[in-house]
Amino acid sequence: MYHAEALPEKPLDTIWKDGEAAYGCFSGFPAEVLYRPELGWTHLAAYGPRYIAYQNSLAVSKELKTVWCSTSGLLDKDVTQRYRSTILERGSSVDPSEMIHEFLGRPHTTEGYLKWLNAV
Repeated sequence: MYHAEALPEKPLDTIWKDGEAAYGCFSGFPAEVLYRPELGWTHLAAYGPRYIAYQNSLAVSKELKTVWCSTSGLLDKDVTQRYRSTILERGSSVDPSEMIHEFLGRPHTTEGYLKWLNAV
């Protein structure tokens, strides 16, 4: 409804009521009730640990990518072979944090993830 337009100069409860009117009752609350779902944290209960695990996986992948970026790029055969032998071939036989530490040559941080977040 508003995602394709510039952000409207309307209060959020008005936007919510517009959504209720356009798409039917999707909140379980009547449109007349002043309801501020944007102020709630109910989405955290719905996502649960899956969302956190997804973000953690994304953070690890961005950190691993820094190894390729510090060489000649994603097609660097030596780094790719080291990734294959250090991480992929071992599967679940070794703790993931140990494999990541060995591949990176240092402890895992969130530096790559934070750089990616700032670039987005």
